[in-house]
Amino acid sequence: MASEKKLSKFIRRYLSGRASEKERREVENWYTSFDKLPLEFMDGDEKQLEASEQYSIATIWEKIKQAKAQGKKLEWRKQLHKVAAILLILILLSSGGYLFYLYRHSRSEPIITQQPIQPDFKPGGNKAILQLANGSLISLDSIQQGIVANQGGVQAIQMNTGHLVYQSHATHYRSIVYNTLIAPAGGTYELELADGTKVWLNARSSIRFPTMFAGKEREVEITGEAYFEVAKNPSKPFIVKVKGTTIRVLGTHFNVMAYDEEPTTVQTTLLEGSVQITSADGQKAILSPGQQADIQAHHLQIYNHVNVDEVIAWKNHLFWFDNTDIYSVMRQLARWYDVKIIMKDSIPDLFTGSIPRNLSFSEVIHILQQTGSLHYVVVGQRTVVIMR
Repeated sequence: MASEKKLSKFIRRYLSGRASEKERREVENWYTSFDKLPLEFMDGDEKQLEASEQYSIATIWEKIKQAKAQGKKLEWRKQLHKVAAILLILILLSSGGYLFYLYRHSRSEPIITQQPIQPDFKPGGNKAILQLANGSLISLDSIQQGIVANQGGVQAIQMNTGHLVYQSHATHYRSIVYNTLIAPAGGTYELELADGTKVWLNARSSIRFPTMFAGKEREVEITGEAYFEVAKNPSKPFIVKVKGTTIRVLGTHFNVMAYDEEPTTVQTTLLEGSVQITSADGQKAILSPGQQADIQAHHLQIYNHVNVDEVIAWKNHLFWFDNTDIYSVMRQLARWYDVKIIMKDSIPDLFTGSIPRNLSFSEVIHILQQTGSLHYVVVGQRTVVIMR
């Protein structure tokens, strides 16, 4: 059996179709000398990636040698290319190489190229799902403008500008009916509530709201991130609930961010008017325009003179970075392009500048590469590995 270094060279040539008869026999003899690789990563590229993170190449080769010593055999011809390619990818990832392997599910040979043509991802867009009180779901990115639902005298209307408006045509309401608007990963959507309040949902966010505000308060509940322009009504406060935090306003413009994957629990930034913040454990604060309340680990911190343009850049179709670390950058990209991003290396770069959100994933990465030392590889359908 050839050495590991020589065999990896043979595998390269085998996959590119340039192997000699002797080299091809070496690769095939190697494959038939064991039953299977020690990990069950044959069914998906994500498991393959996890394998590369958890096992060293030396460990895998040791498993292969043990299998060979036990005399295990296998019908191999249908999977030889795949296993050889997987091992080669593991070798490349473990050594920090930037080669990209493209496996074609056809009779043509897989290829390895120094100038990778990688799958790209389109930017998110105007799309959402509306859940009615009866539990039925309506995809708002697949229907034309017009009345979406009629619930107890309140109509939900999708406008030609691509946002949802609630309009009331009744004077009395027997019961309060709740709807939920969900912006999935790769989606944003604008909503106008029955009182005239406007809400913008960022990707992977939702808002639960009554179709009509009939009580003494106007209360909604959100997840993820939302920007509010609250219609003024001094006699009926507007209340936003998120992760146990209560935000109470009369009429104002503010942004709330409460993604589970972000370090902060709830972050509220005020642009206009005033809001009162009450945390889950009873801490309170009143914000003035330009201030930000950050609740993290049960501690409420107030920041002054916040760059509100950066905070609401997503609403204005921009990525906005101001000495932003790569982990925060990648979390934003993951939500907007609906991908899973795995950081293989620690990258200390900080990024400053704005990038239009209508660019493709590869275009955004290319811009980041101009000032940062990062590369990426796409594995699977929607998984991206970021490396130094």
